[in-house]
Amino acid sequence: MSEDQYMRADQFMHEMGGVSRTLGRNHDARIVFRGDKAGAKPDELIYPAMTGEQWLALYTVQVFRGFADHEGLGHMAHTDFDVLLPAMKEAADKGDVMLKRLINGIEDVRIEKIVTNDFAGTKKNLEVTTGIVNNKYLEAYAEDKTLADDFRRVGPIAVTWEGRRRLGYDTDTIQQCLDTLSPANRTKVEKWCDLIDSLCRLKSDDGKGGFNGRPGTQD
Repeated sequence: MSEDQYMRADQFMHEMGGVSRTLGRNHDARIVFRGDKAGAKPDELIYPAMTGEQWLALYTVQVFRGFADHEGLGHMAHTDFDVLLPAMKEAADKGDVMLKRLINGIEDVRIEKIVTNDFAGTKKNLEVTTGIVNNKYLEAYAEDKTLADDFRRVGPIAVTWEGRRRLGYDTDTIQQCLDTLSPANRTKVEKWCDLIDSLCRLKSDDGKGGFNGRPGTQD
């Protein structure tokens, strides 16, 4: 079987359903394939649409597995949506779109720190997915160089670039994206990621040398 015909889409969607529910620790979760974006809700995981009869290339399978690692193993298993969604709504209701997106960007980095720490094999899938997302920004930047000047526009996504750079993701697109930032905006992004690093340090100070939980979405 060639890499261009690695797996049939209907078989892969069946696999994604079972794996995503297991990774997300929610066996009642609804798995949906629609639109062109991935996302997570408390009891639903959304992946881009595909036709059941089509054959998927290995690269495409890796991209979707990266979505599953991020949305299922990440958000569904480790995000407190009762905290995240109201916080994002409050920011949006006040007209602070940057804060809404920044909250989500910080959470994206936080959960990927957990995922890659617990399951080393997820990094390869997340690297491929990261490359896809970053290339969309680079295409937009090629059309409008002012995109990187306004921190309100670029800050939230730039936090994910720096956060993933610190996780050691092997994709040249991370540095390419960071190189579009002004020195001032790069400094702001690094300060945000310093705070995320502090937040995400594992707690093991229970006096018994045991694992004592992690900071969560509320933190």
